[in-house]
Amino acid sequence: MSLTSANARTSVFGLVTSGVFGGVGAGVALVAGFPPLLWTIAAVFLGAAVLAVRLPRHVDVPAGEESSDLLTTTMEIPVGGRRRRPVRQAVVDALRSAALLRVLGGFLTIYAAFLVQAQVPGGWERTAALGAIAGAAGLGSFLGTGIGSRLHRATPDVLVLWATVAAVATAAVATGFFSIALFAVTAGVSALAAGLGKVSLDAIIQRDVPGAQHASAFARSETLLQLAWVLGGALGIALPADRPMLAFGVTAGLLVVATGLLAWLGHRRPARGRGTTPAQEWT
Repeated sequence: MSLTSANARTSVFGLVTSGVFGGVGAGVALVAGFPPLLWTIAAVFLGAAVLAVRLPRHVDVPAGEESSDLLTTTMEIPVGGRRRRPVRQAVVDALRSAALLRVLGGFLTIYAAFLVQAQVPGGWERTAALGAIAGAAGLGSFLGTGIGSRLHRATPDVLVLWATVAAVATAAVATGFFSIALFAVTAGVSALAAGLGKVSLDAIIQRDVPGAQHASAFARSETLLQLAWVLGGALGIALPADRPMLAFGVTAGLLVVATGLLAWLGHRRPARGRGTTPAQEWT
């Protein structure tokens, strides 16, 4: 099994179990209240930490691994002697696109809680609104990861770019025609695009990064994507919940500018094919 397929299946499994045990957690909160639920969650995380520490050594053997630098590119084929190896431009472009999708996802996730509290009356209406947004995001993540792992003939470079464009365009539409229903649609499209973008990024790393650098590249890419999500979440906290059109406008505007820069940088990259040198091929 390829690393891309393994990562995709792990993500799908995590989404399914999150949905199932989210229902279990809701039942615990309904019967016993939220403090017992929080203690239960803490116990689950503690058990997971113990299992992770007890993994056998052969699960992750660092012998022969090399460190990669996903933030810089090289015009030359990487050689030994460097602490961190630069990577091909396609890897950096894909990581930037996937990071933009995580920024949007983080913003929608955190902002949804403040928005629903400010815009929707209490009781079941507020619960239904939050449930619709969370359900749309979960379904989008499941579909994006599942579909992306089966698109064997798709070009990952193109797929991650179009996924970013679709998510940003949906966010821009939500800016002009805001509603809770459209917010849920935006959350679903963003999660779908993020799933496709992550699978595409994994495929590009597996294709363009030497095997000895795979572990480093996957670990660093996931760390950067998590930081991008935190940045989006910070936007969701900083922007006003009582002015959703302004919040969406600022976020969508930033993402549109960033997407345009990515497309321009990708267009400037030397094309493969006739007339390229080996050094250019590594860009």
